[in-house]
Amino acid sequence: DNYININATADSVFAQIREISKKISRSLFFPHIKVIIFSKDLLKQQNLLEQTLDVFLRDHEMRRNIRIFVSKGRAEKVLQQSSKPENLPAKYIDLLADHAEANAFMLEAVRIGEVQETITAKRSFVLPILQLTKQGVKMEGAAVFKGKDNKLIGLLTGKDTQGLNYIIGKKSSGFVTIRKEKKAFTYEIHKIRRKIHASFTELRHPKFTVDIYPEGVLAEAYLGGDGKPWSEKKMKTYISKEMESIAMRTIKKMQKDFKTDVLELGDYYKRHKYKEWKKIEKNWDRGENYFSKSEIVVRVHPVVEHSGSLVPKGGQ
Repeated sequence: DNYININATADSVFAQIREISKKISRSLFFPHIKVIIFSKDLLKQQNLLEQTLDVFLRDHEMRRNIRIFVSKGRAEKVLQQSSKPENLPAKYIDLLADHAEANAFMLEAVRIGEVQETITAKRSFVLPILQLTKQGVKMEGAAVFKGKDNKLIGLLTGKDTQGLNYIIGKKSSGFVTIRKEKKAFTYEIHKIRRKIHASFTELRHPKFTVDIYPEGVLAEAYLGGDGKPWSEKKMKTYISKEMESIAMRTIKKMQKDFKTDVLELGDYYKRHKYKEWKKIEKNWDRGENYFSKSEIVVRVHPVVEHSGSLVPKGGQ
């Protein structure tokens, strides 16, 4: 291998860096830092993320495009795994994060500068998760952080993250597989956008409608059962129901289990009703937690392009 992993224990990150310099023959070159990985158990401490990142943000040699990850187990184990076909584990993880645009189970990579802005604004946020498998390192799911103290409060599964990506309208593509009537088909999403409409008649009980507009193609179809294909209309209905179910599952988890808004609904409230927002801001996803009491409806409007001869137009 053309790299080595070095451990250091100290009272601060800066002290750790100085300790490492005693153990290697070459000087550390900070602009080359690609990723920072935190063990999830470590981040359950209040404000630890902010305090640890301080030196990386303060030092003039550090770049603000370093990507931040959370590991399910010990972070050092992630860097000890095989990085083939890449030369360095950090490079492998950095390139792995680029796949998020094609897989909605993965959260889009978050850079250190973005994390700082979110922490300063005391907004709740999510970071991508790395975990070990028999084959190596896998990126799937999201770690949820509370805005008031940037403390990790829970994890989202890949399926939950899929719903989150639909709701916030990220560029993530991905796919949805539908199984009905002994048949199955896979809808590959190429592009997705969302629109939010809201009613603020009751300031402490807003009503949000999230309209999701996916565009994609029929990637694969299995015509079991009677062997007859579904109509495009029926297929769109199945896609809508499946995606709405996935999104609502994520919303339920955020409102009932975590009581934390990472769906960007508070941002929408702030932009459209700023004066009213200032009155309830401190009780949005803490205190009285009006977020958890909000009414949220999701509607999906799929577009199926180039469905091919397997799917007849119109019909039932």
